[in-house]
Amino acid sequence: MPVVIFCGFPSSGKSTWSDKLAEFIRTSKGKEVFIVREEDLFRGEKNDILDDSKKEKELRGKLKSETQRLLNKEVVVIVDALNYIKGYRYEFFCMSKAVPTRQVTVQCEIPEALAWEWNLTRPTVQQYTK
Repeated sequence: MPVVIFCGFPSSGKSTWSDKLAEFIRTSKGKEVFIVREEDLFRGEKNDILDDSKKEKELRGKLKSETQRLLNKEVVVIVDALNYIKGYRYEFFCMSKAVPTRQVTVQCEIPEALAWEWNLTRPTVQQYTK
């Protein structure tokens, strides 16, 4: 089954939509769905990780590894992360072709100001910093 890559600004609705999509697939199609979340793989404070390119690269490697581990023809894998690097998204595309299965990228496109507004409604410990 396919790989669904969500990408967009922090707090742009990626997690909300990935949860809704997973629930829809489970209930209407009866398929097994795994969501690989960037936040579940953090080791430390997320703002510290995203401010340090070396730590962020390590996080992207974990995301890719976890997705590759789960990927097969029987399940749907949803990757819920920033995924802002085009070459990184292409790696997921190549990974899906090796299985072989399909891959789709969903861009959560909202204005930056609205994403920041939504970010400020989160509990303080879950907020991103600029």
